[in-house]
This record gives sequence, structure tokens and C-alpha cells, in this order.
Amino acid sequence: MIKKRKKTFIIAAFLSIFLMLLIASYMLNPQPVHAMMVDFSSMEEQDEQVYLEPDISENIEYLIINDLEQSKERISEIFDGLHSTPTMLFIQSPQALKKYAQKNRTGQTYYTY
Repeated sequence: MIKKRKKTFIIAAFLSIFLMLLIASYMLNPQPVHAMMVDFSSMEEQDEQVYLEPDISENIEYLIINDLEQSKERISEIFDGLHSTPTMLFIQSPQALKKYAQKNRTGQTYYTY
């Protein structure tokens, strides 16, 4: 009986510590989590894994999509195709920059699982 309680206590303690670490990680660094969860945000998916802030004008949206298509073509020519599918977020408002970018810097990369 004591061994079962001890085992249960160890498992509960481990899960509690793990949960606290996850919460602390989010509280200290929420931007990568917001970027990973972009499907559930107000961002509009324009192309596969390409998200634009809803307030971006149609002219800017056209330029972004056009530049991305040209870039994909050039990369495909040089490297014999595309071998990755990054998620790209295009934002312009200070609120979105604060939500998705660390220290309000643009051009960031988050490596996730």
C-alpha cells in the first residue's frame, strides 16, 4: 500500500513540475506559442502556411503573395524543388508585433516541433 502511494506521489509530483515548467515557459516567452497556434487566431490564411494580418491592404497583400511565388520559383530552380514548408506570418500593427514577435523585432524564426 505504501509503495503504491509513493509511486502515485512521484507521478503526480513529476506531472505538476512539468505543468509548472510549461506555464512558466509560456509566461516568459509567449510569442512562439502564439505563432504555433496561428490557425486559431484572427490571422487570415492566404496560401498554404502563409498568414496575413486582416488589416493589411489589398495592395500590400498582392505584393507579399507575388514576392512569395517568385521566391518559390527561384528556390525551386536553384535547389531542385522546395524541401520545407515554413509557416510565415505577415503583420504590421504594433499589437500583432507584440503578440508574435519577441522584443518587437521583425524577421524572426522560431524552431518548433
